[in-house]
Amino acid sequence: MQRFLPVALGKGSDLEKAFATVALVYNNSADPEGKLSKAETKTLLQTQFMNFIQVRARLIQRLYTVYLW
Repeated sequence: MQRFLPVALGKGSDLEKAFATVALVYNNSADPEGKLSKAETKTLLQTQFMNFIQVRARLIQRLYTVYLW
């Protein structure tokens, strides 16, 4: 069951967006008691970190391409 946070991510700082994203991902992944096993936590952190790195890499690549033209 997915839960949502009432957060206006568009108006927050990068740090606020990062914390809101962490809270949302955790809430959507936790069991009804709000707990995650060690294995689930490890997988969740690895997945989110890889997603973050991939998004940042694509952004940097786009910026680099724009500045070369």
